[in-house]
Amino acid sequence: ENSPKFYFESCEYEDDFLFIHFLQKIILNPLDKTNLNELLYRWEEILEGDSSGYFDVCRGLLTNDSFEFEKSFSSFISYRDQQIVEYKKEPLHDSNLIAAEGYLSVEGIGILNIAKWLGLEIKRTYRMIPEDLISTMETGTSGYLNWKVMKQS
Repeated sequence: ENSPKFYFESCEYEDDFLFIHFLQKIILNPLDKTNLNELLYRWEEILEGDSSGYFDVCRGLLTNDSFEFEKSFSSFISYRDQQIVEYKKEPLHDSNLIAAEGYLSVEGIGILNIAKWLGLEIKRTYRMIPEDLISTMETGTSGYLNWKVMKQS
């Protein structure tokens, strides 16, 4: 609610801002489809026809369709894999970053938590997501988005 409403052109890319902004908005008010669609429309404009796994997965969250979400999440993971491959080609890449980011998607874990909270069915296994984390989502022991329930009390 107190997060910035606009991106800071001097220090961030607008598509990076829209990714986080969209996730915040869908958590705070998942029924506000108009505002969420406006964010996606703006994001699509910035992409200028380029693909983005981040955009795809946010659109997938908004569909309320488990099958569409699965396709978009797969696109997100593939997109992330490609980013890692490209980063490895850079002469000054950080091998520690690759070790941390190349095998685990923290963003993916968060997105799956949001999907589960929205009522979407999630699979038992995903590339770059530890299976034991998915099982805690299924049993409700991970505490995903419990802060929102507590806040409304």
